[in-house]
Amino acid sequence: MQGGREVIKIGDNVVPYHPDFRFYMTSKLANPHYPPEVSVKVSLLNFFVTPEGLEEQLLDTTVVQVRRLHSHTALRRFAATVQAVSVGKDEPCG
Repeated sequence: MQGGREVIKIGDNVVPYHPDFRFYMTSKLANPHYPPEVSVKVSLLNFFVTPEGLEEQLLDTTVVQVRRLHSHTALRRFAATVQAVSVGKDEPCG
């Protein structure tokens, strides 16, 4: 704030701030570091993608699907066992 007005310092220049102003920065650094006075005033988004990160996401998705499939299979086997027991058979059908 200068003189009751919000301002932005760009290089050595101080310019009036406009509420519609948006500033986007990009970096090719995998893990850029910004000083605390910058970090507290901005929202940082990390869109960095690595093969390891994609592999982990794929593995997580696969595990969820396999668990879901296993759960459905186990439920079908359980239901078949209950049905077999209820009609007096020793072994489930199918």
